[in-house]
Amino acid sequence: MSELVRTVRNRVLPVLWILPQMLSDDGLLRFINSGIPWRMLKIHPQLHPLSWQCGSRNLQKVVRLAKQLNLPLLIHTGESPGCYPSLFERAIRHNPAVTFILAHGRPLDETIALMQRYPNVLTDTAFMPVEHIAELCHHVLSHRVLWGTDVPIQRYYSRKEDITTYYKKRLCELRNVVSNEHYETIMSNII
Repeated sequence: MSELVRTVRNRVLPVLWILPQMLSDDGLLRFINSGIPWRMLKIHPQLHPLSWQCGSRNLQKVVRLAKQLNLPLLIHTGESPGCYPSLFERAIRHNPAVTFILAHGRPLDETIALMQRYPNVLTDTAFMPVEHIAELCHHVLSHRVLWGTDVPIQRYYSRKEDITTYYKKRLCELRNVVSNEHYETIMSNII
Protein backbone atom coordinates (compact mmCIF):
# COMPACT_ATOMS: atom_id res chain seq x y z
CA MET A 1 0.00 0.00 0.00
CA SER A 2 2.85 2.37 0.80
CA GLU A 3 4.37 1.75 -2.63
CA LEU A 4 1.02 2.23 -4.34
CA VAL A 5 0.48 5.57 -2.56
CA ARG A 6 4.01 6.66 -3.48
CA THR A 7 3.50 5.69 -7.11
CA VAL A 8 0.02 7.08 -7.85
CA ARG A 9 -0.28 9.63 -5.03
CA ASN A 10 -3.78 11.08 -4.86
CA ARG A 11 -5.28 8.57 -7.32
CA VAL A 12 -5.66 6.01 -4.54
CA LEU A 13 -7.60 6.49 -1.33
CA PRO A 14 -6.28 4.00 1.24
CA VAL A 15 -8.95 2.49 3.47
CA LEU A 16 -7.94 0.74 6.69
CA TRP A 17 -10.19 -2.31 6.96
CA ILE A 18 -10.33 -3.14 10.66
CA LEU A 19 -10.87 -6.75 11.67
CA PRO A 20 -12.04 -7.49 15.23
CA GLN A 21 -8.81 -9.32 16.12
CA MET A 22 -6.82 -6.20 15.24
CA LEU A 23 -8.33 -4.49 18.29
CA SER A 24 -6.83 -7.03 20.67
CA ASP A 25 -3.32 -7.38 19.24
CA ASP A 26 -0.77 -4.95 17.86
CA GLY A 27 -2.05 -5.27 14.30
CA LEU A 28 -4.10 -2.10 14.31
CA LEU A 29 -1.30 0.04 15.78
CA ARG A 30 1.12 -1.32 13.20
CA PHE A 31 -1.20 -0.18 10.39
CA ILE A 32 -1.94 3.20 11.98
CA ASN A 33 1.77 3.90 12.50
CA SER A 34 2.74 2.63 9.02
CA GLY A 35 2.94 6.10 7.49
CA ILE A 36 0.18 5.24 5.02
CA PRO A 37 -2.12 8.27 4.65
CA TRP A 38 -5.35 6.47 5.53
CA ARG A 39 -8.45 8.21 4.17
CA MET A 40 -11.01 6.23 6.15
CA LEU A 41 -11.58 3.28 8.44
CA LYS A 42 -13.82 0.36 7.46
CA ILE A 43 -15.71 -2.38 9.27
CA HIS A 44 -17.66 -5.24 7.71
CA PRO A 45 -20.46 -6.47 10.01
CA GLN A 46 -21.57 -9.17 7.55
CA LEU A 47 -18.24 -10.95 7.99
CA HIS A 48 -18.15 -10.39 11.77
CA PRO A 49 -21.78 -9.86 12.86
CA LEU A 50 -21.24 -10.28 16.59
CA SER A 51 -18.15 -8.10 16.75
CA TRP A 52 -19.69 -4.87 15.46
CA GLN A 53 -23.00 -4.77 17.31
CA CYS A 54 -24.08 -1.31 18.34
CA GLY A 55 -22.86 -0.64 21.86
CA SER A 56 -20.16 -3.30 21.63
CA ARG A 57 -16.67 -2.44 22.85
CA ASN A 58 -15.28 -3.12 19.39
CA LEU A 59 -17.60 -0.64 17.71
CA GLN A 60 -16.96 1.95 20.43
CA LYS A 61 -13.19 1.56 19.98
CA VAL A 62 -13.39 2.02 16.22
CA VAL A 63 -15.68 5.04 16.50
CA ARG A 64 -13.29 6.61 19.05
CA LEU A 65 -10.38 5.91 16.71
CA ALA A 66 -12.22 7.50 13.77
CA LYS A 67 -12.85 10.57 15.89
CA GLN A 68 -9.26 10.69 17.17
CA LEU A 69 -7.79 10.33 13.67
CA ASN A 70 -10.48 12.56 12.14
CA LEU A 71 -11.32 9.87 9.58
CA PRO A 72 -14.71 8.76 8.26
CA LEU A 73 -15.95 5.31 9.22
CA LEU A 74 -17.20 3.18 6.32
CA ILE A 75 -19.66 0.51 7.44
CA HIS A 76 -20.72 -2.31 5.15
CA THR A 77 -24.52 -2.32 5.10
CA GLY A 78 -26.96 -4.78 3.67
CA GLU A 79 -29.86 -7.06 4.39
CA SER A 80 -27.89 -9.61 6.40
CA PRO A 81 -27.91 -9.97 10.18
CA GLY A 82 -25.85 -7.23 11.79
CA CYS A 83 -25.68 -5.09 8.63
CA TYR A 84 -28.85 -3.02 8.73
CA PRO A 85 -28.04 0.71 8.82
CA SER A 86 -30.53 1.31 11.65
CA LEU A 87 -28.41 -0.90 13.91
CA PHE A 88 -25.76 1.86 13.93
CA GLU A 89 -28.11 4.77 14.66
CA ARG A 90 -27.11 5.10 18.30
CA ALA A 91 -23.41 5.32 17.39
CA ILE A 92 -24.24 7.87 14.69
CA ARG A 93 -26.42 9.95 17.01
CA HIS A 94 -23.86 9.98 19.85
CA ASN A 95 -20.90 10.82 17.59
CA PRO A 96 -21.86 13.82 15.44
CA ALA A 97 -18.18 14.68 14.88
CA VAL A 98 -17.61 11.35 13.08
CA THR A 99 -18.65 10.94 9.45
CA PHE A 100 -20.35 7.59 8.88
CA ILE A 101 -20.49 6.21 5.34
CA LEU A 102 -23.11 3.50 4.84
CA ALA A 103 -21.51 1.40 2.12
CA HIS A 104 -24.01 0.09 -0.44
CA GLY A 105 -26.89 1.97 1.23
CA ARG A 106 -28.99 -1.11 1.87
CA PRO A 107 -31.79 -1.28 2.73
CA LEU A 108 -32.37 2.03 0.99
CA ASP A 109 -35.27 3.20 3.17
CA GLU A 110 -33.14 2.91 6.33
CA THR A 111 -30.23 4.66 4.64
CA ILE A 112 -32.41 7.55 3.51
CA ALA A 113 -33.97 7.89 6.97
CA LEU A 114 -30.55 8.10 8.65
CA MET A 115 -29.22 10.53 6.04
CA GLN A 116 -32.26 12.77 6.57
CA ARG A 117 -31.91 12.63 10.36
CA TYR A 118 -28.14 13.02 10.73
CA PRO A 119 -25.86 15.35 8.74
CA ASN A 120 -22.86 13.12 9.52
CA VAL A 121 -24.23 10.22 7.41
CA LEU A 122 -23.25 9.59 3.79
CA THR A 123 -23.61 6.58 1.51
CA ASP A 124 -21.70 5.19 -1.44
CA THR A 125 -22.92 3.69 -4.70
CA ALA A 126 -20.88 0.46 -4.70
CA PHE A 127 -23.21 -2.36 -5.83
CA MET A 128 -26.13 0.06 -5.54
CA PRO A 129 -28.78 -0.20 -8.25
CA VAL A 130 -28.98 2.94 -10.38
CA GLU A 131 -32.66 3.28 -9.38
CA HIS A 132 -31.56 3.60 -5.74
CA ILE A 133 -29.11 6.36 -6.64
CA ALA A 134 -31.95 8.15 -8.43
CA GLU A 135 -34.11 7.77 -5.31
CA LEU A 136 -31.39 9.40 -3.20
CA CYS A 137 -31.37 12.29 -5.67
CA HIS A 138 -35.16 12.49 -5.48
CA HIS A 139 -34.73 13.01 -1.71
CA VAL A 140 -32.19 15.78 -2.46
CA LEU A 141 -29.30 13.82 -0.92
CA SER A 142 -26.88 13.77 -3.87
CA HIS A 143 -24.48 16.04 -1.95
CA ARG A 144 -23.98 13.14 0.49
CA VAL A 145 -23.63 10.33 -2.07
CA LEU A 146 -20.13 9.13 -2.91
CA TRP A 147 -19.41 7.35 -6.17
CA GLY A 148 -18.21 3.93 -5.05
CA THR A 149 -16.89 0.95 -6.97
CA ASP A 150 -15.70 -1.58 -4.40
CA VAL A 151 -12.86 -2.47 -6.77
CA PRO A 152 -11.53 -5.15 -7.10
CA ILE A 153 -14.41 -7.26 -5.72
CA GLN A 154 -16.57 -6.30 -8.70
CA ARG A 155 -14.42 -8.57 -10.84
CA TYR A 156 -15.68 -11.53 -8.79
CA TYR A 157 -19.32 -10.75 -9.61
CA SER A 158 -18.82 -9.64 -13.24
CA ARG A 159 -16.13 -11.99 -14.48
CA LYS A 160 -17.38 -12.03 -18.06
CA GLU A 161 -17.71 -8.26 -18.39
CA ASP A 162 -14.77 -5.91 -18.74
CA ILE A 163 -14.66 -3.76 -15.58
CA THR A 164 -14.13 -0.52 -17.53
CA THR A 165 -17.12 -1.30 -19.74
CA TYR A 166 -19.20 -2.14 -16.66
CA TYR A 167 -18.54 1.23 -15.00
CA LYS A 168 -18.96 3.24 -18.20
CA LYS A 169 -22.35 1.56 -18.63
CA ARG A 170 -23.33 2.43 -15.03
CA LEU A 171 -22.30 6.04 -15.52
CA CYS A 172 -24.38 6.31 -18.71
CA GLU A 173 -27.38 4.73 -16.97
CA LEU A 174 -27.05 7.16 -14.07
CA ARG A 175 -26.73 10.16 -16.36
CA ASN A 176 -29.98 9.11 -18.04
CA VAL A 177 -32.04 8.93 -14.83
CA VAL A 178 -30.83 11.89 -12.73
CA SER A 179 -30.48 15.57 -13.50
CA ASN A 180 -27.15 16.89 -14.71
CA GLU A 181 -26.86 18.79 -11.42
CA HIS A 182 -27.27 15.65 -9.30
CA TYR A 183 -24.92 13.70 -11.57
CA GLU A 184 -22.19 16.33 -11.34
CA THR A 185 -22.65 16.61 -7.57
CA ILE A 186 -22.21 12.86 -7.05
CA MET A 187 -19.19 12.75 -9.36
CA SER A 188 -17.49 15.61 -7.52
CA ASN A 189 -18.13 14.46 -3.92
CA ILE A 190 -14.86 13.51 -2.28
CA ILE A 191 -14.12 12.39 1.24
